[in-house]
Amino acid sequence: MELDLLKLLSTKDLYDKYSGHIKTDRLTSDIKDLFQGLDEYYVFTGAVDVLWSSFYTWYSSVKHPNISDAKAKILEAYCKKLDGMSGPNDHVLKAFLERDYSAQIADMCQDIVDGTGSAGMTDVSDLVESYKAEARVTDQFLEGENVSIDDIEEQLAEQADCQKFEWRLNELQISLGSIQQGDFIIVGARPDSGKTTFLASEVTFFASQLEPGQCILWLNNEEMLSRVKGRQVQAALGWKYSETRKDLAVTKAEFVKALGGPGRLVTYDNSSMTISDVDRAVARYKPSMIIIDQLWKLGGYEKESTSEIDRFARIANHLRSLAKEVGPVIVTSQLDGSADGEKWPGMNTIYNSKTAVQGEADAIIMIGIDLGTSVVHRYIKAPKNKLPFGQHKYRNAAWIVDIDAEHARYISATPIPRNPAP
Repeated sequence: MELDLLKLLSTKDLYDKYSGHIKTDRLTSDIKDLFQGLDEYYVFTGAVDVLWSSFYTWYSSVKHPNISDAKAKILEAYCKKLDGMSGPNDHVLKAFLERDYSAQIADMCQDIVDGTGSAGMTDVSDLVESYKAEARVTDQFLEGENVSIDDIEEQLAEQADCQKFEWRLNELQISLGSIQQGDFIIVGARPDSGKTTFLASEVTFFASQLEPGQCILWLNNEEMLSRVKGRQVQAALGWKYSETRKDLAVTKAEFVKALGGPGRLVTYDNSSMTISDVDRAVARYKPSMIIIDQLWKLGGYEKESTSEIDRFARIANHLRSLAKEVGPVIVTSQLDGSADGEKWPGMNTIYNSKTAVQGEADAIIMIGIDLGTSVVHRYIKAPKNKLPFGQHKYRNAAWIVDIDAEHARYISATPIPRNPAP
């Protein structure tokens, strides 16, 4: 099985996808040595595929020129066997995931039985959820690799029949078009630029398009829950805060009416939210759309990650998987200081992400603000837009809209006709 694992990692794209899942302490010594040499080999040679006889020459002559004859013979035999093996066994990865998580869970359970350490059953549950998340990503990748030409017609039909949601802002409906299951969208802006107001303005409009029995799950780990709920009510009704306070019973009834019915917008509040909390909330509420405010504060994958950037990328990949399973996922993220006061900040300014998070998104909406001019203006652009239903010539257009903070709405300023949902 270990040789199957190395064969799986014999191409750089699969190595990049899978190597982070491999736990070296579970490998035998010789296989561990070969595995740990792969990363440097890809960097040193620039290769996209591994010819294992060439790898052995590089390993024994360049990386470890003083390797013992006995060790060299063992590794050479392994490399010859790898060159003679057929294509990679993709399912090896899942077997390694099961092995590693089972060992972690067994160790943790033994600590609980012995009364040592600080772990509890919640930690065991978190491990199980982490395994499910990683296994889900793996399964989706394997399924995606095995799509045949006979499946294309069925998949195109599924896309056409999939539930669509229109944006409230004309500008976004023109550029991005309607959104659907599978879409993972990041909204980036500097602090206090109106991210939560943007979400409230759009999400309450999305909620009015739900079918009976459906809901949108809004996961809040940023502002006080009362403020978030208040902005949701204002955005749905187009009312000022003072108007929402006149008669709370009337406000509640009108809010439910504006959303199209009760239970359509569920807000889950947890300031220390993790990706496991997200999964549990999704399992409980079974939403048709997921909203997260804020992405950068979401916990999870701390143990598996090599850096904070890597952790952030894993979370984005997890959320992309949820979008495929559940429905559109829209998240907000802070921008770094280089975006301060910029009308059209670049997507490279997304906080603590380099390019990994951007690569997971289907669309990235950037919101800018020019503090030297009127603070009611917001500058919106989608520098990344892979969504299929927008008007092509406007897909990366730059728009100027207004923010009406009193009514928690973004106001369209564009007379160009909207794209109706397909």
